Amino acid sequence: MRNLRYLALLVLAISVPTLIFAQSQGIVPCDGTDCTTGSVVTLANNILRFLIGISVLLATIMIAWGGFKM
Repeated sequence: MRNLRYLALLVLAISVPTLIFAQSQGIVPCDGTDCTTGSVVTLANNILRFLIGISVLLATIMIAWGGFKM
C-alpha cells in the first residue's frame, strides 16, 4: 500500500504542472472570446493527446513495477 502512495505521488508530480500551465503549452487553442467551434474540436483533440501520453506513462510504470514484483 505504501508503494501505491509513492506511485500516486509520482503521477501527480508529473501531471500537475502540465495541467496548471495548459494555456502556455498550447492545450487551450484560443484566448478569451475568440473561441470558435473549431477551437472546441482542437481542445478536445489536445486533451485526448494529453490523456494518451499520461496513459502511456502509467502503463510503462505499471509494467516496470510488475516486472520488479516478479
